[in-house]
Amino acid sequence: MGFTMEGSGFGGVMKPPNPEVHHGNFQRTVNEPEKRSKNMVIAKKVRLTFPKEQLDQPIIYQLIRNFNLFTNILQAHLTSESGWLKVLVQGDAASVQKGLDWMVEQGVQVEILSERTVED
Repeated sequence: MGFTMEGSGFGGVMKPPNPEVHHGNFQRTVNEPEKRSKNMVIAKKVRLTFPKEQLDQPIIYQLIRNFNLFTNILQAHLTSESGWLKVLVQGDAASVQKGLDWMVEQGVQVEILSERTVED
């Protein structure tokens, strides 16, 4: 079961989805599986906040290399004490999730700002 984001900017609120999703004349109950490719490509815009001890580590490089992801740094703010990056992370859905989970394990705070499916 997924969640939806309400609000804008960095202060969005995660809420459970509406049990029915309406798209024009098409209606789908959330419990019905959506037909998606196993290797669906997604792009997530995330804000990554780094603790001081991670500032000199090649975290983005490892994310790209170890999880076969594409990244685009959209915005950054770094000091000697802390730092954050706004990054677009793109790849197959499973790899993106594994990569972001790995970043959390490394002590990086990960905030999902948006997500979309990428068409081939």
